[in-house]
Amino acid sequence: MPATVGDQLILALFVAPLVVGAAFDLWRFRIPNAVTGAMLALFPVAGLAAGQPVEWQWHAAAGAVVFVPMAALFAAGIIGGGDAKLLTVTALWLGWDLLLPFLMLTVIFGGVLALLILMARNPALEALFLMAGARPQVLQKEAGIPYGIAIAAAGCWLALQLPLIG
Repeated sequence: MPATVGDQLILALFVAPLVVGAAFDLWRFRIPNAVTGAMLALFPVAGLAAGQPVEWQWHAAAGAVVFVPMAALFAAGIIGGGDAKLLTVTALWLGWDLLLPFLMLTVIFGGVLALLILMARNPALEALFLMAGARPQVLQKEAGIPYGIAIAAAGCWLALQLPLIG
């Protein structure tokens, strides 16, 4: 657990938008610009409030290394813009040293999420949802996978290792 109130605040500024973004992605298949914009705007505030030096260039490098391929994947229609922005801004917060673990965890959590959703989309479960009166959009066969959940899970997993907290 972070030792200081400042560290706890920085942790909350990082985790809260991730959770909100994941929730929106689950229910609406959309991550609002306000979520990723808030994370981007709060990063320098958190960095300045950190009780230790911040290697700004390495945080920027992590964000840039993620942004370039994500922008290309978005332009090609392979991923959503919200996912690209959430992955980029989370990489910015985590910095260079946590970039590879973050990307690996995102892939692992994304694979598990996809398997769980695909298993839940079977006809036997569909009957249960119909009896309950509704089937969540995420379980409809035509729906995609809300990858923001995997991105947020990976970020939250690494949150206590944020370089901004001591």
